[in-house]
Amino acid sequence: PYKKGFEKLLGQPLSYIETYLASEGFIAYQDRQYPDGMKLVLNEHIFFEFVPFNEENFDVDEVIPRPNNSDWPQAPESDYCISICSLPRVLKIKGIEEVSSDPYIKTKTVYKLKNTGKKFKIGICWAGNPDHKRDCTRSIPVSNFSVLTQNKNIQCYSLMKGVNSKRTWPTGAVDLNEGIEKLNIIDLQESINDFADLAAIVKNMDLIITVDTALAHLCGAMGVPTWVLIGMETDWRWMDNKETSPWYESVRLFRYKDGWQ
Repeated sequence: PYKKGFEKLLGQPLSYIETYLASEGFIAYQDRQYPDGMKLVLNEHIFFEFVPFNEENFDVDEVIPRPNNSDWPQAPESDYCISICSLPRVLKIKGIEEVSSDPYIKTKTVYKLKNTGKKFKIGICWAGNPDHKRDCTRSIPVSNFSVLTQNKNIQCYSLMKGVNSKRTWPTGAVDLNEGIEKLNIIDLQESINDFADLAAIVKNMDLIITVDTALAHLCGAMGVPTWVLIGMETDWRWMDNKETSPWYESVRLFRYKDGWQ
């Protein structure tokens, strides 16, 4: 979103590349003492949080492929090099209000939902990684969505993938999926292999309601109307006492107040 600012600053068109994008981070390691790059771990349930960086999902000038599974691509000859942490200074961004909130992830993949007539389609996510240090204040029981599922004009879809619903919290053991068999929720996890699949599904929804997980960031980056349920402990990215996000124009924040009902 800052490409035009750079071109104005440099006085000429800008050529750039981006590598893997992740919502919350990734795991990589060095297998030799002096390598130029690091190996990305793909088999520890981490790669699911990546959106493939290609022309289908992003507006790109050029994609530089890796020659094989072990070597990183050679970066093209560049006129300028800059640290990402220096961008706000160079672009003269003085405050959060100047940060772009325009959508930047797209998808050309078509996913056809089962025909439910003219019902309002809501994608929901009520739990994240059970190992998250604030899981007990972030994940919630699916029963909180029972009122929505009883509305005949609404169809809810589960957008969770491979999430263990049984947790052990300081307050005791809990099953977040208790009673789910009684709720009118269509489970789409069999159609989700990575975030590219999830992006194609999300595009079909009228609204997304999710706890603070990677799904919230994906939907915000796509410009999809999204309600994010913020628990008692707030991640710094959502700030305090705000109902909107400077990062995502389509996101509305709901903060925990004595329950979610």
